[in-house]
Amino acid sequence: MKLIKTLKSKRGVAIENAVIFMLLIFLFCELLLGLALVAHKQLKVDSLLLLNEVKIEQVGEDYLASIKAKTEFTQIYEDYAYEVNGKTLRVWNNSDETKTVILYVEAELDYSDQLKITSWRYSA
Repeated sequence: MKLIKTLKSKRGVAIENAVIFMLLIFLFCELLLGLALVAHKQLKVDSLLLLNEVKIEQVGEDYLASIKAKTEFTQIYEDYAYEVNGKTLRVWNNSDETKTVILYVEAELDYSDQLKITSWRYSA
């Protein structure tokens, strides 16, 4: 009973209030710091994913350029391996032994030599 009266009284609560507010401010600062760190990490992950997607798309665009030029697709890539089968292209990582396809492109030239892309799919 005495503790409750002390907290309800106007005198002697300045230190308790100061400690409570300091704890609240500290918790908000920690929350902001945590959110900033998570956002920074997510930004790094997103930029790496975007860079990988650009590299993969370059393989597909090179394939389309070879179809348009009516030449055989014989590019060599450091990170990716591919297989051309008729009018389709399958791309996978060099390090992947199971050859999981990460890009599938199907394209051909129509009767007026216009490039017609029938499929451009990402997987994995």
